[in-house]
Amino acid sequence: YPSLIGPGKRYRVCTRKEAMKIVAFVRQHENVPTLIVHCEAGISRSAGVAAALARCINQDDFRFFNGTIHGSFSVPNMLVYKLVLEEWNRSA
Repeated sequence: YPSLIGPGKRYRVCTRKEAMKIVAFVRQHENVPTLIVHCEAGISRSAGVAAALARCINQDDFRFFNGTIHGSFSVPNMLVYKLVLEEWNRSA
């Protein structure tokens, strides 16, 4: 989802509608063996989406919450994480 808005490029929060789009996209591509999730900085929002999807698909999101993943620092955005989890469960 677009994270920057307006001329001053302010950050904005993820919405339920955006979580719905993320989940719909993933469900449409269930046969893809690898998903790549990214955002502008790759620290918070993408980690939140990836952690939620890991929990939904693999039942394991631990590596996203132990401080590093693949040698990079990440702190999952808990609002994004919560919204994606809720939408995944709602649309099951």
